[in-house]
Formats: sequence, structure tokens, C-alpha cells
Amino acid sequence: MAKKKTKKKKRKSPAAALSKYKDTFPRMVKFLIIEAGVINRLGDPDWKVIAKLLGVTHGTLLQWRKQSSDHYKEEFAHACQEGVDATELGDVKRGVMHLAKPHLVKEKKLELKMVGPDPPPAGWNRPDYTEWAKKHLKLKFSQKDTIATIRRVIKITCAKRKREKLVVVAEKQETKIDLGAAKIIVANVGPKKDRWLSKEAVVIEDGNFAEAFAKAMAAPPMDKPPKESDDKD
Repeated sequence: MAKKKTKKKKRKSPAAALSKYKDTFPRMVKFLIIEAGVINRLGDPDWKVIAKLLGVTHGTLLQWRKQSSDHYKEEFAHACQEGVDATELGDVKRGVMHLAKPHLVKEKKLELKMVGPDPPPAGWNRPDYTEWAKKHLKLKFSQKDTIATIRRVIKITCAKRKREKLVVVAEKQETKIDLGAAKIIVANVGPKKDRWLSKEAVVIEDGNFAEAFAKAMAAPPMDKPPKESDDKD
């Protein structure tokens, strides 16, 4: 039987794909990155998925974004960069917000110590030495080896395997607030009337605390007693 000829699918030319650009794409790509959160596991925009949602290939998307390309779309490229910047800024903001809130902090105290196996105490019998050497040092001895030889080999092997290593000697966890992050948040987040603004310190030079306090609170100075009139009755 004659084989049926299958029709080959015609591949779209790159020019046809590049011609799909629309003026709405800059707004759409910003929406996909910032609002829809089309982000990959690394926290970067997932350009392959974004290209698919726009109905173009990943290569076409790169052509529109690449400044050296003949098909470079400046407005589209700027919109993509704004989306990337917004994503990165969002990560920073979330990090600062986390530090500004009470959060659990684990602290470890490390010390440099010698670690490694210590030879067993003297006085063991031969079977105990051989069993310990096999379990801890992966050493095997023959029946001809004397107990003195076994002890000496174990001691030398333990000494060779000694090394310096940072070891956790103390560990604690407590709830903390990063004061630097907290200052950033309370001074820049929320309605302006509710923000904590830093005020300059007022130095009291003449000893008049009432006036200094009024100045610090941005209030009008207290009324001074009226001067006596020079006019005589």
C-alpha cells in the first residue's frame, strides 16, 4: 500500500512573528510582571511564559527588548525594565518590612576546635580494639598483628584524622526588631499625617524651657507679658 503523504506544517517566518507587535504590549507586559506576577523560581520575570501569553515566541520577545536588534521596540523594552525594577524593589520592600516587624532571630556562637576520633583508652583487650577500629576507623587487622601494633596504628590514624573545625558551642533564638528598618518604614509608609518624622534637637541655651518645648512641638511661642507703657498718666 502506498504511504499517505502527510502535509508539512508551514513554519511562520520571523518577519511575520515580529509584525505581531501591538501598541498595547508595553502596558500588558508591565501588568503581567507586576500585577499578575509571572515570575520564575529565581524571582525574575518568566519571559517564555510572558511571550506565550502575548502570542509570540520567546525569540521575538528578545528581539523587541534587545537594543541592538533591528526590531527593537523602545517603549516595550522600557516597560519590561520597569517591570523588572518594580519586582526587585518589591523584594527589597518585603525584606525591609520583615525586618521592621518582630521576627525570630537565631544566633550561634562558633569556636575553632580540633575534631576527629580519639583513640580508645588503654587496657582494652584485642577483640575490643579490632572491633572499635573497624567501626570508627574502617581498619582491619590480621591475626598476626599484636595488640601493641593495633594500639599504635589506631593512635596514628586518629592523629592523622584530627582537624580544626568551627563548632557551634552555644545557640539561642529571640524575637528582635531591626531599628534601622523600622525607622525607614515608620517614616515613609502610610498616610503622611501618621508617619513618624525625625525632629531636630533643640538646645536650651537661655534656660527658658517653655519656649524650647514650644519650638520643638512646632507650636507658636508662648505669649510674653506685655511691656510697661512709657506713657505716664
